[in-house]
Amino acid sequence: MITDLFLQVKINQDTALLKAIFKLLIEHKEVYFDQGFIQNKTEGYDSFKKDLETYNLDELITKCGVSMSKIREAVALLAP
Repeated sequence: MITDLFLQVKINQDTALLKAIFKLLIEHKEVYFDQGFIQNKTEGYDSFKKDLETYNLDELITKCGVSMSKIREAVALLAP
């Protein structure tokens, strides 16, 4: 369960962690997303994706202080 995973984030760097998680989810797991829901029930998804493309994953990982393996573990729990 995702609640069993502890991610020690550097102070005030939770957004860097979330961006890293979303970046990996979108790049590797987007096939699992409900595209109909995204198109009909959300706004700005394409802009969000485009914004994430501007971030370097390694820099996000360094900034948040959570290892790539822990982030990948979180992604695997969110989208198996």
